[in-house]
Amino acid sequence: MEETRNASTCSAGEERISRLPDNLIHHILSFIDTKYAVQTSVLSKGWIHVWKSLSFLNFDRSSFSDGNIETERFIEFVYMVFMFRDDTNNIQKFSVHVMIR
Repeated sequence: MEETRNASTCSAGEERISRLPDNLIHHILSFIDTKYAVQTSVLSKGWIHVWKSLSFLNFDRSSFSDGNIETERFIEFVYMVFMFRDDTNNIQKFSVHVMIR
């Protein structure tokens, strides 16, 4: 019986988050790396396109593993974010963090 109650609590919590206004969700996502904001699209059908209208884009090369292949993946990721981005919201902040060795 305890497991059933915990499962329903999680489900209700997810529904509450999904019901937040987009601008609040965007504000929350503005504090994390864009890679992780994009990954929120797997949470539910309602989250598939949320990242596409973010106005704060934070790219951190360290969120990809070390190496040349990962650097290429990072560059491709940044490119793909701009390709699939819904440009109805202007970009208010754009940051890229790359550690050069």
